[in-house]
Amino acid sequence: MHDDEPKDDAPQPPPPPKHYTRVKKRKIVAMFLFIVTVKWQKELFQAVEIDTSQPAYVFKCQLYDLTGVPPERQKIMVKGGLLKDDADWSTLGVKQGQKLMMMGTADEIIKAPEKGPVFMEDLPKEEQVVWFRHSAGLFNLGNTCYMNSTVQCLHSVPELKSALIQYSHSGRSNEVDQTSHMLTIATRDLFNELDKSVKPVAPMQFWMVLGKKYPQFGQLHNGVFMQQDAEECWTQLLYTLSQSLSSTVSSENPDTMKALFGIELVSR
Repeated sequence: MHDDEPKDDAPQPPPPPKHYTRVKKRKIVAMFLFIVTVKWQKELFQAVEIDTSQPAYVFKCQLYDLTGVPPERQKIMVKGGLLKDDADWSTLGVKQGQKLMMMGTADEIIKAPEKGPVFMEDLPKEEQVVWFRHSAGLFNLGNTCYMNSTVQCLHSVPELKSALIQYSHSGRSNEVDQTSHMLTIATRDLFNELDKSVKPVAPMQFWMVLGKKYPQFGQLHNGVFMQQDAEECWTQLLYTLSQSLSSTVSSENPDTMKALFGIELVSR
């Protein structure tokens, strides 16, 4: 027998510890995790995990998810008193399956409103007019869109409406002819009707007075009223209102129309 041949009775080295590391990791993890039971009021929460590698505040946040009690209002009884947010778990003697007692008041549950939100477009038309201050507009009497657009544009000027409110039937001076006076009254009354109505207004009275003052707006073609120029209607109506409002003694500001719509040319 040669000296370099292995002997059967020679001691063999031990096999490598294949499972040693895995078992050791399990033990380390197990040392950090505890499963406990938490009693709060009449409720008992089973299998609540405590990760002792994390601050106690993390555990309190878990209980907040379960109970609705904010961490700052939680009173958890442990060894040595109440559990603090920065407590050292290793000094508290927490054991596997231990039952912990917690006191504290949960946040009030936010109740759904008895009535859901109401959107503006869901309001009745009468209330929409109050909120938006928009009238329903004017009926087209037949090619009268030029007149309607002029009236509605002027109706949107608050200062003009205020001046017209002060204008009365008896406020006409000798400087204003009867048709101009009646057209101013018709404008005032139409504005008032637009402010109060939630349905389209038919400006029949205004249109008739406008035709008396300015006959070109009453022209017919094959029995149908002719389309007219909105700029011309605007100019003529402003001229009439300017005469009436500047001459009335009841107007606080006789230059209302000039202040609102006047253009001053300055040469340099």
